[in-house]
Amino acid sequence: LSLLDIGSIMRQIGQVLAQVSQALEIMVVLVTARGVLLLAQILVGMCQRCQELVVCRMLGASKSLLRGTLWCESALLGVVSGVGAVIGAEAALWGLSARCSTSRGSRITCCGWCCR
Repeated sequence: LSLLDIGSIMRQIGQVLAQVSQALEIMVVLVTARGVLLLAQILVGMCQRCQELVVCRMLGASKSLLRGTLWCESALLGVVSGVGAVIGAEAALWGLSARCSTSRGSRITCCGWCCR
């Protein structure tokens, strides 16, 4: 390998690392935004939820029924958040794969790991 080949390979590795870094930055932003939205949803609904629980309890609902309802609601909220995170991750991976597989005047058109 000549010095030009090594320099070319190093530039390509740098480009791949830059793309991976950019994808990770996007994922951090998406995960943080999702977490903030989830926290906001929980905090906004707490006072309203407490009032609803008091009314349900006054109407004769048992503690176990209310506890089960809250657990199911929390599980559903977690599943929806997880699905949203998976969709965001797949979209970021698709974007990274699309950027990685395009040729930018180099001899190598793909970094290899995204096209498996």
